[in-house]
Amino acid sequence: MSISFFAILSILLICSQLVLGIIQQPTHELAPASAIKSKAKLRALLEDRHRHGYPIEHSREENAKSSSSSSGLVFDVIHRQHPSSPYRQASKSHEEVMQEHVRRGMLRLDSLQKSTFAERTSNTMPLTREGPSALQEKVIAPAGEWQGEYLVQMQIGTPARPILLIIDTGSGLTWIQCAPCTQCFAQQEPIFDPARSTSYARVNCSHPACGASSLFQCAETHNRTCEYGVQYGSSSFSTGVVSTDTLTVDSLSGTALRLHSFLFGCGIFNQGQMVGSSGLLGLSRSAIAVPMQLAGAGLNFSRKFTHCFADLAANRNATSFMYLGDARAHQLQYTPFAVPPFRTQFYYVGLQGISVDGRRLRIPASAFAFSVDGTGGTVIDSGTTLTLLVRPAYAALRAAFRAAAARKHRLHASAVRGGFNSTVTSHVIDTCYRIPAEEFRPSRVPAVALHFAGGVDLRLPPNNVLFPFDDHGLFCLAFTGTASDVGINVIGNIQQQNFRIEYDLENSRIGFGRAYCAEDR
Repeated sequence: MSISFFAILSILLICSQLVLGIIQQPTHELAPASAIKSKAKLRALLEDRHRHGYPIEHSREENAKSSSSSSGLVFDVIHRQHPSSPYRQASKSHEEVMQEHVRRGMLRLDSLQKSTFAERTSNTMPLTREGPSALQEKVIAPAGEWQGEYLVQMQIGTPARPILLIIDTGSGLTWIQCAPCTQCFAQQEPIFDPARSTSYARVNCSHPACGASSLFQCAETHNRTCEYGVQYGSSSFSTGVVSTDTLTVDSLSGTALRLHSFLFGCGIFNQGQMVGSSGLLGLSRSAIAVPMQLAGAGLNFSRKFTHCFADLAANRNATSFMYLGDARAHQLQYTPFAVPPFRTQFYYVGLQGISVDGRRLRIPASAFAFSVDGTGGTVIDSGTTLTLLVRPAYAALRAAFRAAAARKHRLHASAVRGGFNSTVTSHVIDTCYRIPAEEFRPSRVPAVALHFAGGVDLRLPPNNVLFPFDDHGLFCLAFTGTASDVGINVIGNIQQQNFRIEYDLENSRIGFGRAYCAEDR
C-alpha cells in the first residue's frame, strides 16, 4: 500500500511536536523537482516564471469589456479586530487585545529571523529530498505562532464559493482548507469542496508547476499527484494537493473577474492558529505568489500590488483595501527594494536613518546594513504590528523621543498598567504617555520620520507614532527593540496605516503615499 507525501509529512510533524519539536526553518521555493529532469530546463522555467508569473486564463462576466490599458483588481481588507472578523475578541478589553498584538509581533520577529537565516544558508547548501530531516527542513514557513493581522474575502471554484484568507507579504503559497478533510480547523466560511467545482483540477507530477517550489513534491502513488506541505512555527501546518481552479475577484470597474487555472494548495490535513480563516493568501516575491501568477493572466497585469491599511486608532471598525495589479494613479515616493546577498521572498527596503522633530539621530550605519554573512537589513511586513528595531537604533530613537516629549511637548511618561500578559508587555512597550483624547494632536507628539534610499522621507503622522494602548488615554510608542545589536529590522503595520504602499515588482521598488484608507479607493 502506497502512502502519500502529505500523509507521511503529517505523521512526521505530529511526532516531532510530541517528541523533539520542529526545527524552525522556513520554506525556500527554489528546489528542483523530480518531475523535471533537466536542471537547465528547470532553471529556465523558474526564471521565466519569476519574470512573468504562471499563465492564467481569464474571462470577465457577460457584457464586461476588457481594457487595453493596465488592469487592476480591488477588494476590501479587514483587520483581525473588525466586527466581521472571526478573530474579533469582543469580550476582551482594548488593553488585552493590544498586549496580544505585542506578543504575536515578537513571535513573528522570531520566525522572520529564522526564515532569513535559512534563506541565507540555503544558497550555499544543496537542497535534497532524501530523508525525513530534509523534508522537515523545507516545509517550515515564516509565519510562526501567528494568526494573521489582515484578511480578505475572495471566491474560488465554479460555482464560486466564498473564502476568507489571511494576507501575508512573507509567504508565497496560497492555500485553503478543502473537503473531505482528514483534519481541519474550524473556519467562518463553509470548507471548500473540490468535488462541487466544475473547474477544479489537481496538478499532476508532469505539470511544470510541480517543479516550482520546494513545498511541492510528487506523490509516489498510482495517480502521480503533486502534493504540498507547509509548517508555521511548531504547531500549525497545512498539507494537501497542489491544485488549480477559478479565482473570482472584483475588478476596478465593479464587474467580477474570473481567473482560471489559479495555482493554490488544497489542504486536507491542517492544524493550528489560523482558526476562523479559510487559509492564506501569499503575496511574497515568490514565483508562485499571487502577484506573479496574475502577471501571466493575459490581462496586461503589472507585477505589483498595493495595500492601504486604515487608521485603526481613529476607527477600529474601518475597512481597508488592496489592489492587485495597477491601482488608480496617485502621487507616490519610490525607494528601490534593498537587495540582500542571498535570494529572498521577503520585501527588503533601504532604511538609512530616523529623525525626531527634524533632527537626524546618530545611529550607526551597521544597524540597518547587511553584514558580510547576510544578516541585517530591513523588511516591511504586513503581519507585524509594531516596528521592530535592533538595539542601537531603538535606543537612539527612544532617548530622542523621550527627551523631545518631555522638553518640547510637555508629555509625562506613564508605565503600562499590570494585567493580562503584563510581564511580557512591559519589556517591549516601555515608552508611554497619558494624553487626554482632546489633546492628542500633532503639536503634542514629537514628529518621527523614516529615511530610505533614494531620498525618500516617510514622515509619520501622530497615530503612526503613538498608538492607544488602552481606553483611558494611555498612548505608547509604536516602535520597540529587538534582543540584539545586529539582525533584521521590521517595519510594522501601524507605521503603514493611512499610506498607500505599492509593491512594484516590475521596477524593483516600493512606493509610499499618504491616503485616507477608510474611504479613499
